[in-house]
Amino acid sequence: MTAIVSESISIEELRRRLKGNGLIAENEGVFHADHILIKAEDGGVLTVCAVAKQQADGNKTVARLQSVLAGVGNVRVHAIPNALRAG
Repeated sequence: MTAIVSESISIEELRRRLKGNGLIAENEGVFHADHILIKAEDGGVLTVCAVAKQQADGNKTVARLQSVLAGVGNVRVHAIPNALRAG
């Protein structure tokens, strides 16, 4: 039986991957998210949060992030609504 080993990446590598996949850019609304926030936590865990006006847009962004970061074990991804843009 083969053990699956997940990769750990640095915050610099995470930013590089997100920029390379168009998930972080200077323009508002990139891939349906208002903001992508990254928090470095204890133990090398990186939390990525997609902030979006619409829950559906946040879910799309999370799905894309999970696809881009498949196999990375030290990154957690979630979405939250943008309270500043709530109707």
